[in-house]
Amino acid sequence: MSIIESYKSVAKFQNNSQSFTEMMARNAEISHINERRLRPIYDCLDNGNNKKALQEADKVLKKQKDLTCAKVLKALALLRLGRQEDSLQILYDVHSESPIEDSTLQAMTICYRELHKIDLIADAYENAIKKDPNNEELHSHLFMAYVRLSNYKKQQMTAMGLYKIKSKNPYYFWAVMSILMQAITSKDQSITQKITLPLAEKMCQKFADENKIEAEAEVELYLLILEKQKKYNEMLALIDSPIGAKLNNNLGFITKKKADLLKHLERYEEAFETYKQLIDNNIDQMDYYSEIIKLAVILDDELDKKLNGDQKHCSSHNLSLVLTFIEECIQRGTDGSTTSHRLRSPYLAKMDLFDILIRRQQSQGDVDHLIKRVAKSMTDLLFEYFVDFGTKQAIMFDIIYVLDKSFLSDEELQNLVLQMRQSISDVSNDYNELKSLHKHIVCHYICHYLGQNDQLDRESRLKLVNHLNECYKNYYKNIVSISEITPTEQQPTDPYAILMANILFLDKDLDDSLISQTVVILEKVLASSPSNFYIKLMLIKLYNTMGAVGASHTLIESLDIKHIMYDTLGYLFTSKMVTGAHFTASSQLLGHMLKFYSANFKDTLEYLISCYKYGSFTKVEEILNLRERLNNSLQYCLSAVERMILDLILEPKNHTSTENIINYMEIDVENDKFVWSDICDNRDFSVINSYHQNKEKLLKEKQMQTFNDEILWLKIRNLLIRVIASSHNLNSDVVIKKETTITNNTVVDGQTNGTLKRNSADVLSNLSLKFRDYIDCMHSSKFADSLVSLEGPHQSRIVSFSKFNYFEVLITLIDFIIAVNNDAKEDAFTTDVKSADIFSSIVNSLENMTSKTTTLLSIQTTLEQLTNIVETLSISIIFMGICQSIMKSKMNISNKKIRRKKDTTGTADDIINSYVKTYVSLVSKFEESAQRLDKLIKTLNISSVFSERFSSCEITDSESIVDKIKDNVTKSYNQSIKELSTLIQNKILYLHSLRL
Repeated sequence: MSIIESYKSVAKFQNNSQSFTEMMARNAEISHINERRLRPIYDCLDNGNNKKALQEADKVLKKQKDLTCAKVLKALALLRLGRQEDSLQILYDVHSESPIEDSTLQAMTICYRELHKIDLIADAYENAIKKDPNNEELHSHLFMAYVRLSNYKKQQMTAMGLYKIKSKNPYYFWAVMSILMQAITSKDQSITQKITLPLAEKMCQKFADENKIEAEAEVELYLLILEKQKKYNEMLALIDSPIGAKLNNNLGFITKKKADLLKHLERYEEAFETYKQLIDNNIDQMDYYSEIIKLAVILDDELDKKLNGDQKHCSSHNLSLVLTFIEECIQRGTDGSTTSHRLRSPYLAKMDLFDILIRRQQSQGDVDHLIKRVAKSMTDLLFEYFVDFGTKQAIMFDIIYVLDKSFLSDEELQNLVLQMRQSISDVSNDYNELKSLHKHIVCHYICHYLGQNDQLDRESRLKLVNHLNECYKNYYKNIVSISEITPTEQQPTDPYAILMANILFLDKDLDDSLISQTVVILEKVLASSPSNFYIKLMLIKLYNTMGAVGASHTLIESLDIKHIMYDTLGYLFTSKMVTGAHFTASSQLLGHMLKFYSANFKDTLEYLISCYKYGSFTKVEEILNLRERLNNSLQYCLSAVERMILDLILEPKNHTSTENIINYMEIDVENDKFVWSDICDNRDFSVINSYHQNKEKLLKEKQMQTFNDEILWLKIRNLLIRVIASSHNLNSDVVIKKETTITNNTVVDGQTNGTLKRNSADVLSNLSLKFRDYIDCMHSSKFADSLVSLEGPHQSRIVSFSKFNYFEVLITLIDFIIAVNNDAKEDAFTTDVKSADIFSSIVNSLENMTSKTTTLLSIQTTLEQLTNIVETLSISIIFMGICQSIMKSKMNISNKKIRRKKDTTGTADDIINSYVKTYVSLVSKFEESAQRLDKLIKTLNISSVFSERFSSCEITDSESIVDKIKDNVTKSYNQSIKELSTLIQNKILYLHSLRL
């Protein structure tokens, strides 16, 4: 090429560069103008002014019709205004254009997240990347879209594509983490161990060999992959390598990891020394002492094997070293130059070691010299610990920890109790010392835990409660009332109230007197310590036991329960609010709970994205497990089903509104949405502690029993919703509607050419048979005992439903609907009003029950059964409305045939007329029973029963507190009666509308 040609070529390139620069400047200017125009829309959306945002979007689109971001923001405003179909249409139109602007795609992401169509986010970015395949930002957003979908294979491919575009470490390790998640979620463990995990390891090893690992997160991920393969030697080598230096040894994390690895590798001597090092750095960490004692036992056992098990040479060398080391730690913990307070862990470790030595003496040889060095007995150690640290209330849990691990005889326990009681007798009348208060509380709690109060008769138990009550008053007067402790703090005297309540509830023959006295004690203490959540939780349980759920609701609101607490503590109030007939409050609470579960799914997706963004790879699996645990929570499943049934009971005023509600729920009648084997129990019963050795063991059994009961109850309720929806579908064949779906770059109409789902009548018949099976299972099951307790779970609602034939009423009505729908000739002249008769008999039983409602416990039972029968009536009315609708359709068809002279036999008319006659009789009888039920509820005066029983309990103390309790409970009962009465009157009007 000549010099002139070369010059021309360069000039041409310069001209092209110049025009490109001008184009970029012009695009930047346009972008700036667009941003300025869109700003008011963003501001309105951020402020929640969606109507104004819609107006602003329309203004912008008038000036600039093709501004896609404005279109999407308009769709977002429409979505938040409840106009979902209009919003979707705009989104689909924009989606089909495959936009690549970041602002447009981000706005579409927000819309699809709120619509729960997160798969379309990935599709939008896939389309954008086809137009701009080298855009790093688009690839990054696509990766995060796959994170939302948990599509680990595509995550891996996208991350590697990103790394090829821009060789950054985070992108490479996103791919590695995606491979690890494939291994974690794979069901084929052979492929995981042979292919997936080794691949992830090789990728990390490659970077390690090339010295490309830069961050601590990358080393942690490498360690996690090795740990999944149980390659402990390689993990240890990595920690000790120069790469391991990138790890932060905060709070001894790396040292602890090394100690655990050495233990796994059976390098016990090195593990022993490493744990000693950990203790040297933190001598008040009990876990480390427990590990070092276990290692000492293992090392001595190995030494014994080397000596061929010769009893004369039985080794206790390492146990002796541990004892010496613990004694040194005790000395360090009491050394004023090292720390300003005595540390408890070395003392607890000494007791742990003593317990091990006693067991070892019985099985493996002579360790008498070590036992003598420690103490004469475990009770001496425990009493010494009580004397040294008894001024701290926390030590009651330390002593309980030791008592649970040690096998002390009844005689030894009695001696310990005697020594503790003697030690506090000198200070029992000194109510001015905070230390003596703590010591007194600890002593009484340990005595209670060991069952010392179990054998007391009622009179002795009440004397003990009165004594503790006097102690509470004196300590409160002399210490708390003159101290600077704020009401937001728990008062040091509060444990007296909790202990008194637990002592009163030891009585197997609980009566109104004990319940009333417990409520008064707890309310009195709560008045002076309004922030004590233990007392509030106990009162919630007590008010629930009395059926006074309005008083419970007030306490629930004061606890400010939110977020994860809905899942762990929801069992305290969800079912009881319904059975206490506070339907409105129950609906609100269930709504709040379901919002939390809905938000959980969206929030955890964002947490996962943050983990990848900031390199917190070790938290990804943990967050996924949390999400799955919440999605499969028993509390979540129950709340979702109960809210649907509550809506079907409360909302409908006529059959048209019922149909609208069922349609809105979009119930899948053919497929069960729950995977029953995956449902887990997240209820937290440890939050209310009984402080009793035997009750702690019984609580686990009770939890398992009630879990099984609740699962059966959930199955019945869930199937009942599907039966209602399936019955509703009988009016017309259910055709799969057109659904607009988006694939890659095309909007497609999902036409099914009128394909029908399985016949609705067949579906209902199958569900009806399954429903019968569940009811038979209910009647043959043995449910958890109905023991009233402060710390245990409530009885499942299935227990109260099993006492009367509520479900038989519904089953009979379902059979009637099936017969009417099928024009069953054999049933037409034999169908009767059995369901109405069963319902009438239940009303008779409830009339007898209400006449016997004379105690506080019976009030709750009565309210629950009234709720059950009103609920049964409501669902029966829904079935009758469906039946009326079917019969009207058939009568219309019959009339048309007569007009067209297609049927002259009259057989069809006779069948329909027979069913109509039965239906009319059914409605009439249900109306009669509903009127009786309305009268029963209006004449029920449980408030007077409560006032009479509560006043007869001889409570002379704290009159103002008693008056407050009476007022709150009476208001709750009145509200229950009001809501029941209002609901039953609405159902009577509903029944009137169902007359033919």
